[in-house]
Amino acid sequence: MTAPPKRFSIDTVVHFLDVVPFSAPFLLVLPVAALVLDRRGQSVDQVLSNLPGLRGWYELLVKRHSWIYHIMLFILIKIVSKRLSRAAINLGETRRDPPQWNKDVLAITGGSTGIGKCFVELMSRRYGARIAVLDIAEPTYAPASNGAPEILYVRTDVTSPESVAAAHAKIRETFGTSPSYVVSCAGIAIGGSLLQVSQASFSRTFDINALANVTLTKEFLPHMIQHNHGHYMTVASSASYCSLPMLGAYSMSKAAALAFHETLRAELRAIFKAPRVRTSVVTPTKVRTLLGHALKDSDNEFLMPVLDPIEVAEAMTATIQGGLGASISQPFMTKALPFLRALPEWFRSVVTTLGNTDAAVTAETIKSGIKAGYGKNWRPEDFNASLSEMQKIFASKTE
Repeated sequence: MTAPPKRFSIDTVVHFLDVVPFSAPFLLVLPVAALVLDRRGQSVDQVLSNLPGLRGWYELLVKRHSWIYHIMLFILIKIVSKRLSRAAINLGETRRDPPQWNKDVLAITGGSTGIGKCFVELMSRRYGARIAVLDIAEPTYAPASNGAPEILYVRTDVTSPESVAAAHAKIRETFGTSPSYVVSCAGIAIGGSLLQVSQASFSRTFDINALANVTLTKEFLPHMIQHNHGHYMTVASSASYCSLPMLGAYSMSKAAALAFHETLRAELRAIFKAPRVRTSVVTPTKVRTLLGHALKDSDNEFLMPVLDPIEVAEAMTATIQGGLGASISQPFMTKALPFLRALPEWFRSVVTTLGNTDAAVTAETIKSGIKAGYGKNWRPEDFNASLSEMQKIFASKTE
């Protein structure tokens, strides 16, 4: 397990500004700075002996140092917005409800490789979580260490209710309880145009990327609702907001996964009355996994850096351990993607032009993923049904 990479990008700048100067402590620091600027040349005793009243502070900040006033106003709006979002995401229950790993169990689909693998290693090594990995791929994560419970691996087809039910039974047998924490991380991508990809591959992609969430909730959610405790995390994608040519099945299925997350949160509020069951969604851009080979690197690494799996896993881990739901968008610029559906169509044109998204997925990037070994650890029937289809699509161009 490697540490997150150290690089300079817009995310670095935004993180710094969130601490200095756009953070709550500066609501106290900035007025003092304005007072010092206003009374340059005076001694400390002179300043302290003649502090302004309410009218004086108003004149000082709003009239004479309005730029400081506007920074303070921005910080205040930012804090209020963050608090309101936190309340909305967590259905009004904003007190943290963190896991207790001597009692709680975490189930993760797609935990054998990629982002899921990094997440499993972090949760096991840092927090000693009791973890069950549900996957068709053989595990590549490091075994539990430092006294952490052994990681349970259950070969599971997340598209099969019977297979998920069998995995649930194995979890109860091993840990003595049902999972309160579920991370839906399994996903596939089939490359090709709408006319090239078969109906069967579209269905298979939707089954794994979207409909598996329904199977998982039917199996695991009742336990979470009963105890009004737990967390369901959906790993979607930036493609949930911005569909890409040559990656239609993936984009559409991830949009469906996002809709599932929104439906789950709404029903926990309106139907099940279980506000302390947290929900989170993860929408990263390109991640350095075998699946990520299908997407070309950004032309501007400063604005849209390629993510390493550990970066996404770190954010997921912090959210699970934090005891509150969240929307995890990485890198920072992806926070603009939801506006694609709110602003006029010219905004989408600007984003697709500046991001060169029409060329993000090509025959070459898809072949690169296949050549790197994407899907080789799947069951033979999965590889033969889906990946061989992609190989046939691009065989003539390879030759």
